[in-house]
This record gives sequence, structure tokens and C-alpha cells, in this order.
Amino acid sequence: MSTNSNLVTSPTLLGGLQKMDPASWGEFVKLYEPLLRAYVAHCIRRYNLGLQEDDRDDIRQNVLMKLWKTIPSFTLDHQGKGRFRTWLWRVTHNSTIDFVRRTGREPKASGGGVGPDGGEDFPPVAGPDPEPPTTLLEEHDWEMRRQILAQVKEETQASRKWDCFEQHYLLKRPSAEVATELGMSVSAVNTYTSRVLARIRELCRYKEVEL
Repeated sequence: MSTNSNLVTSPTLLGGLQKMDPASWGEFVKLYEPLLRAYVAHCIRRYNLGLQEDDRDDIRQNVLMKLWKTIPSFTLDHQGKGRFRTWLWRVTHNSTIDFVRRTGREPKASGGGVGPDGGEDFPPVAGPDPEPPTTLLEEHDWEMRRQILAQVKEETQASRKWDCFEQHYLLKRPSAEVATELGMSVSAVNTYTSRVLARIRELCRYKEVEL
């Protein structure tokens, strides 16, 4: 599997979100919450805010509420690819800064001026970086792949399709060897492997993940 930090949200999933479909929203939260957590943590480290986990939860909830209200207006660009993860990055960054200012929290390290009460002002912020950190996107790509593999494994394990796929495709063992071990025909091993791989590719297309 290869890594592509420029992946974007699937138009299929995004289309469901824009229609306020509850199932699509649940899928979105499951898929993007790890990235949202990483974005919030990165902003906190960047400005040395030292927020507690409850504060981070508040920020994430604020972001999700904003997304629920604004996703219907999010549109794809002329190439048919919405830079959704960049948009999410900007929303998260701004929500973090808004939370700190609204609650009167101060950064732990100097970086701004001195406020009227003798405390530090929040460091000047011109705005979020144009693009989210590449490392966070790469980690999210791997998390999406992990979720896809876990889902397909759960779907196919009872029928032994996953065993065929794992042994023949992932571990690169000859189909004849796998067939003998599992007490199946070679054609069955190849067929099951192909079906599992097709399902994985289907989910990858849906979620815009490179296999």
C-alpha cells in the first residue's frame, strides 16, 4: 500500500453529508475523528496551550457542530476533488484559537505581548498554515486503511474468505499451498481472494484511499 498525502473525501460520502444523511454523518465521524484529534493536538502543541483533555473534547465538539451546520454548503472544486481535509484543518485551527480566547486561557510560553492584567496576550496569529501538516495526513491515510481492512475482515472472516486473502495476497503464499492447508480447492482460494480484494478496493474508492 502506498501513501498519498493529497487524498480527499469521496464525493459519495460527501454527497451524503451534504444531504444531512445520518448514516453518512456517522461514517464521517468514525473516519475523521482520529484526524480531528490530531489536528487539535497539533494546534495545542504549536501554541503551547497546555489544555486539558476536557478542553480538547470541547474543541472537537465545537468543530463537529460547525461541520454539521456548514458541510451542506461545502462544494467540490472544478476538478471534482474537494480539499476537505484542508478545510477541516482550517476549521479546527480557528475553533482552537476561538476556544482559548473565549475562555480566557493564556499560552504557557511567551510569544505575545503583555495584557492589561499583567498576563500574556495570546500570540499573534495570522491564520492557519495553508495546508495541514503532511505527517498528520499520512497518519490518517494509514488509519483509514486500517479501518477498511478491519471492516472487510469482520465481513468475511466467518466464510474463510479472509483467510484466503490473508494467506495468499498479504503473505504471498502460493494458492496451492493455501488450498491444501485450508482444505479447499485452488480455484476457491483464488476466487475468495479476488472477492475480498474487490471489496477492499470498493471501500477505498468510497473513502478515496490508495491501496
